Amino acid sequence: MFSSVVVLNGPSSLRWSGRDIALETYGCNLAYKDFRLDHCVIVDVEAVRNLRHEQRPSHTRFYTKTACPDSYLWPGLERIPIPGIDSGTAACDLALKRTQGWVLVIGADGQFGETQTRYQYPWQRRQPTERVYSIHYQTWLKLHSSHRVIFCSEQRHPVFLTLGFEGCLNLVCRSQNK
Repeated sequence: MFSSVVVLNGPSSLRWSGRDIALETYGCNLAYKDFRLDHCVIVDVEAVRNLRHEQRPSHTRFYTKTACPDSYLWPGLERIPIPGIDSGTAACDLALKRTQGWVLVIGADGQFGETQTRYQYPWQRRQPTERVYSIHYQTWLKLHSSHRVIFCSEQRHPVFLTLGFEGCLNLVCRSQNK
């Protein structure tokens, strides 16, 4: 059913930590620290600048937006066009472009009313505004219109397709005993 999994930074993604995801994985920002990602998108230029000095896994391909300043780039960081303003939607867009089947999105708590993130970014100047959340939501609507995106959530959503954790787990993990 699923061809890839997109890992976002919402607290619900912690339920997936330590699981052996059997599909191609895409993630955003610092998700590579907790998940074995095949692809990681980092859009915020301050995040790109700060992460250039961090140890990054060699098995993960990293991407940023085409407008990222040259001076912030690091070896192996590729530029790609992004559909909105954030790394999460860019990771989902990349998964949709590179795979053919359904894309499962985990940790998308922001689309279900949760404003917490798993990571604290020391370089983040302020919390996202309602305008930013609105732009994220509009981009998610565009991606969802592909009819290939399902969110892992126990909550129903008036627009987005959802599947509960146990159902998602059965479909994407090699073993539930981890």
